[in-house]
Amino acid sequence: MDSRLLKLKRKQKRFDLLRSAHTLIDQCPALPNDDECFKMVSKGDFSSASFIALVAHNTVINDLHVSTFRVGRKEMMLLHKIASEGRLNDCTLVMFSQMLDGTDDSVSRLIKNVCNKFGWHVMVKKNHSKIMLFDTDDGKYVLETSSNLNENPKVEFYSIEKDSDVYDFYLREIFDDGQGVDLCAL
Repeated sequence: MDSRLLKLKRKQKRFDLLRSAHTLIDQCPALPNDDECFKMVSKGDFSSASFIALVAHNTVINDLHVSTFRVGRKEMMLLHKIASEGRLNDCTLVMFSQMLDGTDDSVSRLIKNVCNKFGWHVMVKKNHSKIMLFDTDDGKYVLETSSNLNENPKVEFYSIEKDSDVYDFYLREIFDDGQGVDLCAL
């Protein structure tokens, strides 16, 4: 072997959801005020689920609306944990995911079971948007992102602001448009 060449086996980068939530809470200890918008880029050190933990860390989430392509197992368990602690009261998930289109894998069952346990809704429709709406004790927050609600150690952008007009716009156009099938109502 050439002495100028070092060969190492690549180690797979493992995403730790709890660590990512703490990273974001450390970097952003408070939520934006009425006249602020926080823009962030993650290079795999936090995810969309980290923002749910951030908001729940700062206030009670009365109603959470999540628009995403896919939801992961760890992220669903985080929602369950936050709801069990009384920090999340209601949730609606809107996704376009083949995992909920007739297949019966463990993640699909988990999503349906958690939603049924808390009386939440999971909607399937043609969707690729990534928006989270937080109706909290402290006001209405909107998270716009490129990140799905699953493990994602990639470069992603995030924009979070406190704005009831933007909240109402997305609520009307994405969540209350009358399209989609509520799997928990079937």
